[in-house]
Order: sequence, then structure tokens, then C-alpha cells
Amino acid sequence: MLKVRKELWFGFVLMGLIILGAAYVLLSAPAITNGHLGLLMLSLVVVAIMLGFPTAFTLMGMGMLFAWLAYNRDTTHTLDLMVQAAYKTMFNDVLIAIPLFVFMGYLVERANLIEKLFKSLHLALARVP
Repeated sequence: MLKVRKELWFGFVLMGLIILGAAYVLLSAPAITNGHLGLLMLSLVVVAIMLGFPTAFTLMGMGMLFAWLAYNRDTTHTLDLMVQAAYKTMFNDVLIAIPLFVFMGYLVERANLIEKLFKSLHLALARVP
């Protein structure tokens, strides 16, 4: 028999209860709204993170799953909004500073300036308690 820790059983039971409750609410509702899907997504993300899944993969997986659900419900608006958000981010002039800041950090690290800076600060502040 497969041995599973008590915490995992609790997490799996909790996730199953959330899915069963959500299925009951979704099947009894006259129409599935975005609020229903949002609450389901939030509860599944919280439980998956509590089970110990990595946060990045949990958010990516839930985002893909619920984007697929939204795409099947309304094919025109969901992907249009995704494309518009990507273009809005690409044309933001403030974000140009990010790659330049990363490049500056790379140059400072490669030129070994950080160690020289810390050494000079250590010498200047050696007498300060």
C-alpha cells in the first residue's frame, strides 16, 4: 500500500471538497459567471500552493487552464484582451530602463567594481561602530 503523509491527505481531501463544492455551485447556477470562475481559480491556487506545488508552476498551470476555459466560453474577447495587454506593455517607455539596468549590473559585476566599492566602504567606515 502506498504511504502518504497526513498533510497530503488533508490537502487532497481539501482540494476534492473545493472541486465538489464548485461543481455543485456551477451545476446549480443558472449561468456560470466570471465571478464563479474567479472564486474557483483562487481557491484552487491557494490549495495547490498549500500542498507544496511551486508557485510559478501553479500560477502558470491555473492561468493556462482558466484561459482555456474562458476561450471556450467566449472566443473573441479573451485572446483580444491578452494581445492588447501585451502591446500595452511593449509600448510602455518606462520599461526600457529594465534591460539597461540589468546590463549595467552585468558590467559592474564583470569589472569587479562591487568588491572595490565594499572594500573602500569598509576602510572608510572601519571606525564607526
